[in-house]
Amino acid sequence: MPGPGGFPVIAIGSPRVYFAGGFTAGRRRIEVKECRLVIAEDGPIVKFVEKVYKIVFSGRYAVEEEKEILYVTERAVFRLTPSGVELVETAPGVDLEKDVLSKAEFRPVVWQGEEMEKKIFCEGKMGLRKKALEIIKR
Repeated sequence: MPGPGGFPVIAIGSPRVYFAGGFTAGRRRIEVKECRLVIAEDGPIVKFVEKVYKIVFSGRYAVEEEKEILYVTERAVFRLTPSGVELVETAPGVDLEKDVLSKAEFRPVVWQGEEMEKKIFCEGKMGLRKKALEIIKR
């Protein structure tokens, strides 16, 4: 039986909800070259839409309850705020207008967002263990 499963119940009780997935859907060719994201062929299906056909998660309620809501994709990270969906980061190599803004049905709150850490897109160690130990010590 299709449906959202236990997601709505879990999400309503969580202080943070992170949605993760591709920015577009359908056939696409996205590669990582020289520590940069290269979108050779983008998916034709827009996922950041103005109006959804089914609601299983209320963003309005999440904002009222001051929950942290992030939307993490391969090319950009967004945060849900009282003023709307805000662009937080973009991947190195991504053209903001061509690869993000033109592929959404609505205009997110855009500010001088940061570039995602380049080492995410490079081969080799990322230093996560060192970073985790720093966080634990705080």
